[in-house]
Amino acid sequence: MATYTSASAIKAAIRQKANQAMQEVSKKGLETAQKNNVGFYTGSPKVYRRTGQLGNSPATSGVSGGGSSISTEIYLDDSYSYTTGTWSADQVLNAAEYGTANLVGSPGFWAKTVEEMSDIIENAFTSVGFTK
Repeated sequence: MATYTSASAIKAAIRQKANQAMQEVSKKGLETAQKNNVGFYTGSPKVYRRTGQLGNSPATSGVSGGGSSISTEIYLDDSYSYTTGTWSADQVLNAAEYGTANLVGSPGFWAKTVEEMSDIIENAFTSVGFTK
């Protein structure tokens, strides 16, 4: 176990460990979102052509912060546009997630990602020495 000689040394060590854990959360969270989004693609649509963009939409902000805060964001990038129809990316992501509009696939991919994030976060912080 490390020995610290000042409060600033303790804070620096905590920041370093938190940053290390958050890097892992960002990486594993993105991998999980990508896996779950690709899992949407089941069946073969007959009325539309798949572009694969939904599977490529997970993104991460990377790790940011300083002082006493650190964060990362895992999200579905809806800034792209579809050239195959009139729907926005946001409309496609929502219809796919909730199983509406006769999209062919397995809905609930984002809800599954959100559910899995608790374990990802807990494992990442535990792996660097933080405990409940």
